[in-house]
Amino acid sequence: MSPSDDPSRRNPARTPERDDEREAGPDPKHTEAPATATLTDTLATTRPRAGRWLVVSCVAFFLALYTFASVAAWASGQSLEPIVLTQTDLPTPLEAGVLVLGALLITVPHELIHGFALARYGGRPGYGIQRSRFVFPYAYVESEKRYSRNQMLVVLLSPLVVISVAGIGAAIVFESSWPLVLAAVNAAGSVGDCWLAARLPTYPASVTVGPVSPAAEEPDTDAIGIYGSNQTDGIYGTVVYPFLVGAGVTVTVLVTTLVALVFLALAFADGTVMLGVPESTWFLFRHERTTHAGAVIEFGTLAATGLSVVGGTLWTLTFHRQSVG
Repeated sequence: MSPSDDPSRRNPARTPERDDEREAGPDPKHTEAPATATLTDTLATTRPRAGRWLVVSCVAFFLALYTFASVAAWASGQSLEPIVLTQTDLPTPLEAGVLVLGALLITVPHELIHGFALARYGGRPGYGIQRSRFVFPYAYVESEKRYSRNQMLVVLLSPLVVISVAGIGAAIVFESSWPLVLAAVNAAGSVGDCWLAARLPTYPASVTVGPVSPAAEEPDTDAIGIYGSNQTDGIYGTVVYPFLVGAGVTVTVLVTTLVALVFLALAFADGTVMLGVPESTWFLFRHERTTHAGAVIEFGTLAATGLSVVGGTLWTLTFHRQSVG
């Protein structure tokens, strides 16, 4: 679970054995699965899925940076848009080096926060770095304990929430945008965590989540096990989760398309991209070059939100049609 590496990184409950049998006794604060609970499902990271996550991570970086900057501007009583970029906004070589180093080191607090959450629920976190079978080497934290569904949700989302809030706060206090960049890097590296966090509520709250024995894993996969019922848990699994997937796919395609249009406009035209009428409800995007080698960027959040809702709705309807068929 590291933001600077492959999103196929190992899950917090990765290793094949449990340590709860070695504990002195049951702790009423910690929900524990019966030892006889059977493995009913696995959530696996395959090579194709890891490749898709790389694309989503790039989109997540820009989306998180825009969101964090908007929140910081609002908290400071300012307006983020239109975004005016000039040559003076580019980092110096020293600043660029510090940012790259920070992006690599952000994995340390990320994994430590995971580990703190694992320990909070009675686990014994272990840390390491492993060569990925998918894309890049990655840092990880693991535990031999099984956790309740809701406990694992806290474990998965804690680094994203804590580092995002810290980055926004630091940007406001120090009046600098660089903490937002580091927070966005962390958010981009949390795509795998977010996918697992979105999938887990599709299972009942009674299930537990834990490591899978190597014999139960398919080749070239990383997986965590679901112990207990594997039935879909009500409306979340049948409506909310498909909607979130469809909305996420729509946003990914939208941002990728906008970036491609900007590069094409810069390569073959004057760099101007205008989608929609400015200051109207369905204004979507504007990119214009300035006379001083800068650029003006404006994004229509209302139109983008509307498109993502449409995409999520269509995806959900398709999901139900396939289920019925």
